[in-house]
Amino acid sequence: LLIAQIHVLETMTPMEFLEFRKYLAPASGFQSVQFRLLEIKLGLSSRRRVGAGGFSLYSSLKDEEKKIVMEAEEQVNLRTLIQQWLERTPFLSTEEFDFWPAYAEAVRRMLNELEEDLRTNPHLTDTEKEEQRRAGAKTRESFDALLDHEKYEAQRTTG
Repeated sequence: LLIAQIHVLETMTPMEFLEFRKYLAPASGFQSVQFRLLEIKLGLSSRRRVGAGGFSLYSSLKDEEKKIVMEAEEQVNLRTLIQQWLERTPFLSTEEFDFWPAYAEAVRRMLNELEEDLRTNPHLTDTEKEEQRRAGAKTRESFDALLDHEKYEAQRTTG
């Protein structure tokens, strides 16, 4: 059914879409309780979730839906469950293998190779290279925070 709806939408001009879209207002998949529950269950914190049109996350929800969403926020989410599972996974460190140093080295090597590829890429302008370099630096910063508890906590609390 969903695929059939997409085929219909593909045949419409933007003006034709707007003709009936006004009848759905203010409904939006983005504003729906189902979307909010999915965000919560996956582990996206409320301070990182985005409200529609600058309004509160709850502004488009009915009182009963707000209650459901707020209750869901109090439950454990998938991100937390995965983190807890990884924290107790025994293979991370054995006499023969220590996961974190090996992982850190592999990721640093990959990031260094990406930086070198960026420097030598003849298809990018200097501006594009600079944008990519900044993105790479941010990736490296995020990765470094994974290996440094204080940096990790600082990033986690600021979102």
